[in-house]
Amino acid sequence: MDVTVVDAIERIPADEFDALDDAAGVAGCHARLRQLEQDGRWHVEYHCVRDGGRLLAAVPAYLGTSDAWPDDDYAPSAWGHPKNLTPATSVLVGGRADLYSTLHRDTTARNSDLTRRLIAHLHDTYGGDHRSLVFAYFTDAEIKGIQAAAPADIDVRDVGRDARFDRHLVPEPDLGYKVRSTLRRDLSAAERAGLRARTVEWDEVAADASRLVADHNLRKGRLDHPDLVAYRMDQWRACPGAQVLVVEAAAGDVRGYQVCVSWRDWLHVHEIGLTPGHGATRHAVYAHLILHGPLRLARRLGARRVRAGLASEEPKASRGATFTPITGGVLS
Repeated sequence: MDVTVVDAIERIPADEFDALDDAAGVAGCHARLRQLEQDGRWHVEYHCVRDGGRLLAAVPAYLGTSDAWPDDDYAPSAWGHPKNLTPATSVLVGGRADLYSTLHRDTTARNSDLTRRLIAHLHDTYGGDHRSLVFAYFTDAEIKGIQAAAPADIDVRDVGRDARFDRHLVPEPDLGYKVRSTLRRDLSAAERAGLRARTVEWDEVAADASRLVADHNLRKGRLDHPDLVAYRMDQWRACPGAQVLVVEAAAGDVRGYQVCVSWRDWLHVHEIGLTPGHGATRHAVYAHLILHGPLRLARRLGARRVRAGLASEEPKASRGATFTPITGGVLS
């Protein structure tokens, strides 16, 4: 197996790259990673493994130069690691945006020898520059495989749990009495509230949805602006095969939007915007936005994987979500 390094993803054919592990969904596709290369705060190198010309892996490694993290979500100190880890002393392996990462390996060739070779190569490449390898937002299962292959201990911390609604898509899912009761209450509440709902293309509601999504994020303490929301949606729509669809719901004086990104057999329940307030009507709209509307969309699209993110765990759990542990690891 040969290892080569290239500094632009355009040097890797898109069909080859996108044939690798797609566990990160659209966040890990060739077009999305090409978009990320436009950020001058990072330099990226792709470590490619081939066997007889066949691409077995293409691992992005992001190198920064500053002492401040452009995105606080990717600062290892946010997960409990030492604060002296900065972009200038680290390498983000696998991903640096969108809260999902993978090593981008051929799923038919995944084995401990390939992983060991990759991690040893990365450690040797960047260790001499006194940079730590940072594995941000990997699933617990994948980080355990990386740990087993690493030449030294990886300090792993829990980052959160990714909600999944895959099991709701099978015929007659076994969700249990409590979950089924919650779902029935949701439907009764929606009927009492006179809920009106539909699914539309992003362009149809872009202006109002951008405002509500930005307002929601600001209330949660995250900097945002309607123009930034629109920019993010334009980036997703520029990825071949991706479609940005919006679940819209309203009842009384409450209205909201759930932005979903469809790609392959994935549906990412992505960003939400909802007018502020309390009460039964708002609760009915919220329940439709986080589950019932996206599930109807997923069934219509023939999706098999529904990812609902790291936030708002309790209302998702009460509606039958399963959870995948997400971790952040550091190899010094």
